[in-house]
Amino acid sequence: MRRWIYIWLLFVSPLAALAQEADTMLLDAVEIYGIPAAKYASGSAIVRIDSLAKASQINGSLNDLLQQETSLYFKEYGQGMISGISMRGTSSSHTAVLWNGLNINSPTLGSTDFSNLPAFMFDEVQVHYGGGSSLYGSDALGGSIVLQSFAPEQEGIQLQAYQTIGSFGQYFSGVKTNIGLRQWQIATTAYHNTAKNNFPFSNTAKFGAPEERQENADIRNYGIMQEISYRPASNRRLSLNAWYEESENGVLPLMSNNLKAESYERIEDTHLRMSLQYQYQGKWGYLQATAGYVRDHQIYDQQSPILAQHSLARLQYDKKLSKRMSIKLGTDWRYVEAEVERYEQKRMQHRADAFAAANYQALDWWKLSLNLRQSWVSGYEAPFSPSLGSEVSLFKTTDQQLILKSQLARNYRVPTFNDLYWQPGGNPDLRAEHGWSYESGLQYQTPDFEAEATYYHNHVEDWIVWLDQGTFWSPQNFRKVVVNGLEARGQYQLQWNEVWLQFKGSYAYTSSQNKLPVNEFDRSENKQLPYVPLHRFTFNLHAEWQGWSAMLLSQWTSERFLTTTNESALEGYGLLNFRLSKTFDWWKTQNALSLRVNNLLNTDYQNVARRAMPGRNIQLSLQLGFSD
Repeated sequence: MRRWIYIWLLFVSPLAALAQEADTMLLDAVEIYGIPAAKYASGSAIVRIDSLAKASQINGSLNDLLQQETSLYFKEYGQGMISGISMRGTSSSHTAVLWNGLNINSPTLGSTDFSNLPAFMFDEVQVHYGGGSSLYGSDALGGSIVLQSFAPEQEGIQLQAYQTIGSFGQYFSGVKTNIGLRQWQIATTAYHNTAKNNFPFSNTAKFGAPEERQENADIRNYGIMQEISYRPASNRRLSLNAWYEESENGVLPLMSNNLKAESYERIEDTHLRMSLQYQYQGKWGYLQATAGYVRDHQIYDQQSPILAQHSLARLQYDKKLSKRMSIKLGTDWRYVEAEVERYEQKRMQHRADAFAAANYQALDWWKLSLNLRQSWVSGYEAPFSPSLGSEVSLFKTTDQQLILKSQLARNYRVPTFNDLYWQPGGNPDLRAEHGWSYESGLQYQTPDFEAEATYYHNHVEDWIVWLDQGTFWSPQNFRKVVVNGLEARGQYQLQWNEVWLQFKGSYAYTSSQNKLPVNEFDRSENKQLPYVPLHRFTFNLHAEWQGWSAMLLSQWTSERFLTTTNESALEGYGLLNFRLSKTFDWWKTQNALSLRVNNLLNTDYQNVARRAMPGRNIQLSLQLGFSD
């Protein structure tokens, strides 16, 4: 795969040289806008992570960024270790993760490791709360994370470079370049991140809670993302995106096994993701054709590798029929295959989807959206998934607005390859998880203040549970889960003399309970699901003055039960982080120097039972920017 990178860069270099030698050519401005996901998602809660937040976590993972900015919970097996998301009381396999329209969830596990997604790589990060199967297909039963990487259409050369050094042997280097001239845009993003993660901690799993250094928690990962886009005409665009990354890290051991080298394990991952997209906008509408390929390769503790790959072809058409109504039509096909030693043979699956959507401004104060999707999956039947959303403007003036939002949706999730084929235990007779979700909320907006509160209810049938069969575990469609919750978020900003202030907060109450015992001995009925906190809260304060910027970032997570019977739990914890930065210009560069202190109060906590987390630590970062 390293040779692939070198060949790719050799391919890019001549194009970059061509762009530098070409004469400037002005084109008529015609916006190629894509099809925004929010356009047909009326009534649902969508949060866009702003540029200030991304800048504060430029050297962190998507796990770090979303924990800082939202009330989402992540089950994190140690600093920089495997991290799975929980949206609205569901598991990590119930969240669709899309990059430039490609679902990058593993077809074997059905989830994405957010610790391996650097926030640095993405130009746009959106959180789509609630069931979105009608929009995104399988996996979006609890919610969706939508990621975009794109080359800004600018003339000339732009360069950004980042360097961070931190506690416990952390080094992060990153660079972004963009070359734009005539019809060509060439953007390259690359990073390299290492950390020893040898932090000190009190080992409460051992007698006397001795002070120890964490071992076998080192991480090393690097990646490169390349985009080449070409405009043969002002209303047409062809773009190729490729993203390659490698990671190798120790698996953070249980606290009781720290200093026991014979128990240490390691994991290696490589990922290749590619997307080719053609966009055309004319009087008759907007057409987008996409071809994609994803390849995931993993070696766990030097065991037999796991190889999974899938290919995608998608066609979408969007048309504004009138001032009040737009429609979207589309279809896609996906081929998935996996080679795993614990499967009896190489496994393959075909998936096809047909979808349609309409956005209708029924009245000046009332907007509706309807989404319809039917999926076909080789081997069994997938349910029809509609959704209906509504937004009513209760009142609106020139500087404020109050909106009532509501959505009703049917959702589903196709079982993973591990669920179906893992031996021993895989169950090829599993049905797709399915259910209905409803949400309703109020959103209030002014130029300086925004607040939103949402109540939601999610009812899931045929929830897949792995059960102990005596000599092995096997998945069954036994559980019925009901989730009720409340989410609130808001932000306020003001200008006071030369000081700019921003206050931002979010809160989530999540009741996620099993309503059907799996057998006569099961005592999990009406109990909170493991690792779903009942409460989670974030509050951030940001101040700017004459090039200085200060951020105080806080989060609190309530206790999490460790078992389905709720007999034991991890204590809740709060974290406080601080960041101070200063921007300065030098020659033709725009630069920033920042200091970040994580876990400012040196809180001793565990995110996952018996896995240590670091205390107070610091990061010093330098950012350089150049444009010509």
